[in-house]
Amino acid sequence: MENKQYRTPEEVIMRLVGEDTLLLNTQTHQYYTLNRVGIKIIKLLTVNPSVDNVVDHIRMEYDTSEEQIRKDVEGLIIKLQKHKLLELI
Repeated sequence: MENKQYRTPEEVIMRLVGEDTLLLNTQTHQYYTLNRVGIKIIKLLTVNPSVDNVVDHIRMEYDTSEEQIRKDVEGLIIKLQKHKLLELI
């Protein structure tokens, strides 16, 4: 995935539910629950259009391989786009 900038669509609301965050598209009624790492990934993607930088940032905080983090970040992007909870600008 290249340097692309993402955002949550206007119709998506985020709500904290316990330690997780719920993303809900109010038009499609699609939703997805993110843990604190997932929401951090989304926030980083919306301010920094580089998947590489997001991977580097997450890697500094967690003892996980770059390959695994990249796989998880790219997988999350695909899932959220499929459910219309994240879009390219």
